[in-house]
Amino acid sequence: MGGKSSTPIINNSQPQFNQGYRPQQQIQLPDKYKSFDELEQAMRQAGIESIQLALGFDFSKSNEWSGEKSYRKPLHGGDYLNPYLKVLSILEPIIPRFDDDGLIPAFRFGCLDTRDKTVLPLLAPQVPDPHFKGFGELKSAYYQAIQQVKLSGPTTFAPLIYQAIEIEKAYGGRQLIVLIIMTDGDVSNMQLDKQAICEASKYPIAISCVGLGDGPFDKMIEFDDMQGERAFDNFQFVDFTKLDEASKQCECPDLVLSTAIFNELPDQVKEMKRLGYL
Repeated sequence: MGGKSSTPIINNSQPQFNQGYRPQQQIQLPDKYKSFDELEQAMRQAGIESIQLALGFDFSKSNEWSGEKSYRKPLHGGDYLNPYLKVLSILEPIIPRFDDDGLIPAFRFGCLDTRDKTVLPLLAPQVPDPHFKGFGELKSAYYQAIQQVKLSGPTTFAPLIYQAIEIEKAYGGRQLIVLIIMTDGDVSNMQLDKQAICEASKYPIAISCVGLGDGPFDKMIEFDDMQGERAFDNFQFVDFTKLDEASKQCECPDLVLSTAIFNELPDQVKEMKRLGYL
């Protein structure tokens, strides 16, 4: 990304990547790399030059109990490295290599203020600007958010996806945006979400839905498997908690997790270029 854009607020793929990775089935660990430098090199060889990251945090009420089996704590618990923070720590070593200004727009959804109707900047209304300078500032903002945001529901991804489209338009429609949706998986209007995913496929937007906690994630898998309704396959689901546990056997588990999150991006970028988006 070349510089800060004013984010509007609205109410050839390389063989190193583990193609077809589907963690919700048999766990296949994408442990091809020995360092984040190797992962970066593989992404650049796949044609990825610049990434604008955008983040969505799920503040639905179900976060209070959907981590009972996996963590024995609420998913937004502030007394441990909760899965939302873990995702940020996984993204931190790789994203700055592709993002020139380090500004990260972050939003919340599913809370009392948004429900399934809209999204808000992570710290709104106190901080109306969704941008945070680097992951350190973002993590501090997240800690503040979990102290003050009231969990609620129902939840839908559509407003967040449309927000990403508006960000894309603000960049002139030629900037690769990677939207990371962190969620415990429960959405209330699948048809609305499917429509939003299809609309996003008209732009260079790659959506990585990161499932946190115990699930179930059947709806996320259905989104991942949508056939014939999109300009390209722009949605990837990663069962993060299951993969996190399995990756502990690896030499560099964080690298494995990061590789999984970006696993489909090379093919997605190839399709974006074929469609003339990039």
